[in-house]
Amino acid sequence: MKAVHLGSILFVLAMLLANCRKNDKLVPTLAADKTSLNVSAGAGKEYLQIDANTDWELTGVPAWLTVTPSSGKGNTKVELSYTANTTTAERLANLTLTVKGATGNTITIALQQAQADVIITSFTGHAIGGASITINGSGFDGTVGGNTVTINDKAATVTAATPTALTVTVPVKAGTGKIKVTAGTKNATSAGDFTYDWVYHVSTLAGDGTYSIFNRPYGLSVDAVGNAYVADFGANKIFKVTPAGVVTTIAGSGNAGAADGNGANAEFKGPTDVALDGNGNLYVADYFNNSIRKISPGGEVTTWAVDAGGAQLNSPTGLEVDGAGNLLVACHGTHKVIKIPLATGGAGAITTIAGTDAGYVDGPVATAKFRYPAEVSMDALGDIYVADQENKRVRRITASGNVSTIGGNGTAAVLGTVTGVAADAKGNVYVADFGNHRIQKITRAADGSYSMAVIAGGSAEGYADGNGASAKFINPVKVVLGSNGILYVAEEAGRRIRKMELQ
Repeated sequence: MKAVHLGSILFVLAMLLANCRKNDKLVPTLAADKTSLNVSAGAGKEYLQIDANTDWELTGVPAWLTVTPSSGKGNTKVELSYTANTTTAERLANLTLTVKGATGNTITIALQQAQADVIITSFTGHAIGGASITINGSGFDGTVGGNTVTINDKAATVTAATPTALTVTVPVKAGTGKIKVTAGTKNATSAGDFTYDWVYHVSTLAGDGTYSIFNRPYGLSVDAVGNAYVADFGANKIFKVTPAGVVTTIAGSGNAGAADGNGANAEFKGPTDVALDGNGNLYVADYFNNSIRKISPGGEVTTWAVDAGGAQLNSPTGLEVDGAGNLLVACHGTHKVIKIPLATGGAGAITTIAGTDAGYVDGPVATAKFRYPAEVSMDALGDIYVADQENKRVRRITASGNVSTIGGNGTAAVLGTVTGVAADAKGNVYVADFGNHRIQKITRAADGSYSMAVIAGGSAEGYADGNGASAKFINPVKVVLGSNGILYVAEEAGRRIRKMELQ
């Protein structure tokens, strides 16, 4: 009895153990220590601890992620190795951890890799507007449309792209400033500034090079809204050119003469320059009539100042209205710079500012000499600049009464026949280098010294619009600085009015 009883007990225990093992197979356990991982853009590794009492596997692994091992049995440490993210977006891997060969009991493990930082390492240091530059770095989008670039906060055009280099067109008039690149949600700003190279762009405002519009456009003045007034020496007319390039005749019949009258009833004989006063009156240097003519806003032409003998007003060539209510006149015939008050006019009111007779002498205004002064221009300090035509120099008459040379040395190689000057508020002077078919700029430094450089055109004559030295002129005779900062050029032999705008 005792042995039978022990056997029964053993049988029952065996049945219970078998039943427990059967239940273990039906209820597997599965867990992971992480279900979400955020990693940096660079290559690296993370580890995952899987706790299981059965076989398991990880699926949904993208190409940029390596899982070792990707399947196993029981508790296992898994290595997640990822490559560097060189795209301009975050990368997401949703891994699925399941019991191998079974359904249900699923765990999703999300691994999110950050977008790579945008980094600018170098770039083309300087360029003009419209030029292509290269930006080097990393984290760029490999497609043109995936990158946004600004230069000095001006939108630039991306023309080629790789993850490490961008080719960009510099926006016109961008100016000097930082470069910023945006790709995806990341952006970078250059540590240093990109230097914008300003250049004068030459375009044609009016004229086609034939006699159909202009004959010999010689003198020039510009009003506050950009209308240009042209004294045509060959046509004996005064023209108006709108900012859109529309040309109309405001005075002159075309016949050489001295008749006063309205509009086309008036006559001129070789008008060489024009100057506007603050009331809209236009003054005309009437070269062969030894006179200054006045055109009212209504088009009425009168003889304002005349010197029949030519002792004071002889072959007037250049005009400027100063800020004190005077008309400044450069006279070829007397080799002097003279002044006529606008309030009185007439030959009797003429006084000499500088010059005695033909020659080249610097010094006090009473002894200084010019040789065919062709144009005058005044700066904000009251200094007068003179185009000393046959001396091939630019002269300065200070408000204190001294004459000096600031540009040219008498040789055509440096400065040819000088026929036009225009001074800005800082004392810089723009020069029409008639003989060399170019425009030069004389820059005044802080210490009062001067330097000269060509800003448009070259030594060869021709006709071409374009930037700087690529542009061409044929005998630019006068240059005027408009209130808008644009330079206007009367091109005598080219029979055109040109514009020069910094960009």
